[in-house]
Amino acid sequence: MSFKVKQAWRHLDHHLHHRLQTNAFQPDDRYLLCVSGGPDSLAMLVNFQRVLADSQLVIFHFHHGTNKNREFRDRAEHLVCSVGKRLKLPVFVKRRDGSAKLSDDEASLRASRYAAAREVAHAEGCGAIVTAHHSQDLLETRFLRLLRGTGPQGLPSIRSRSGLFFRPYLDVSPGELHAALDAEMGVEAGLQDPTNFESTPLRNWLRNELWPRLEAKRPGSLANLAKSLARLSSERRPSPVSAQNPFYFHRYQAFTEVQKFEKIAKIYLRFRRDGFHQGHLKEVKKRLDIPKISHSFSVGGLVWKVNAGQVKVELTQSRR
Repeated sequence: MSFKVKQAWRHLDHHLHHRLQTNAFQPDDRYLLCVSGGPDSLAMLVNFQRVLADSQLVIFHFHHGTNKNREFRDRAEHLVCSVGKRLKLPVFVKRRDGSAKLSDDEASLRASRYAAAREVAHAEGCGAIVTAHHSQDLLETRFLRLLRGTGPQGLPSIRSRSGLFFRPYLDVSPGELHAALDAEMGVEAGLQDPTNFESTPLRNWLRNELWPRLEAKRPGSLANLAKSLARLSSERRPSPVSAQNPFYFHRYQAFTEVQKFEKIAKIYLRFRRDGFHQGHLKEVKKRLDIPKISHSFSVGGLVWKVNAGQVKVELTQSRR
């Protein structure tokens, strides 16, 4: 494996570790990986296998039916099954009912695919359904919502975690995902759906025509546009979970379990404690859940002080 490819994998491995930590997954959680057969989802598959145990991974593929684009769909199914066999991971394939007169528009296909994914995830005891949506998908979705007349509340669009669905690559470019794929990994570069090159759908037109022309006219435009929309999204629609310090204890108690872990993780990130892990998050949550009016404790290089209805966090003396 070339040095460049090794660097790409190290970057993705670190990124995935970080995303799993900040989203408070349990060490033994199982993940249903939605693999279409394209380069994005194949890179996701290999990334997860490098980071987690095989027993935690289940591959899911959805065949969208035989009423359109059948040759590609059959090839994609065969590829995913072959890769799953090679990697020694279980593969579950669901097919859309071809007997019914179903619409082939993007929303209908997505609804069928997600319903099937939920069914398999529940049957296999998976705590998350993972997709390979990346930064370009997020940019396209936000831009399309602007064209349709959304307000600031519509800009967040695709979320990294919503219900069972987990999207760890929303801040990773497709180029970063593709750079990690290499023949030496024993995985093909993936198949490209031929309908992606048809510019009739507006999303495809953006990807195939507008984005390349805009980038050629003004290099860096897409990255700047993505950053601007992300900034507007975060400023206009703040998350209920912030890194505010100190924070009110009664607000923390009103959070869901996931939001509590997210709050604790954001505090660690604010203090640049990148080495925190799941054990730190669980220990802090356990201590904060103790019904005491006033107490303090030290975990992972931070001192947590509960007093007068507030929680204040500081670096330990040795870290200052």
